[in-house]
Amino acid sequence: MPPKRQLSGHQKRIKKQKREALINSQKGAIKKFFSSNENVQSSVEEHENLVIDVAENLKSSNKSSRDVNQNEDLNVECAPVNIDDPCN
Repeated sequence: MPPKRQLSGHQKRIKKQKREALINSQKGAIKKFFSSNENVQSSVEEHENLVIDVAENLKSSNKSSRDVNQNEDLNVECAPVNIDDPCN
């Protein structure tokens, strides 16, 4: 088998120029798909405010449900459970 032929200096320069041209044409293209930090910061603040509001609503609803549960009769009789029975 003959040895692999290497590229000449001119061919190497042309290949390098094409590669650099491709890289330069793609610079900044990713910015089309992502927003700036200012938009991200405002959306993060909106999300934090929403989480705080939901947490406050849950706290107030838990307090009212506790009041209802305290008023219920807790002395409910249950049938005896046989701990040796595998069906239980």
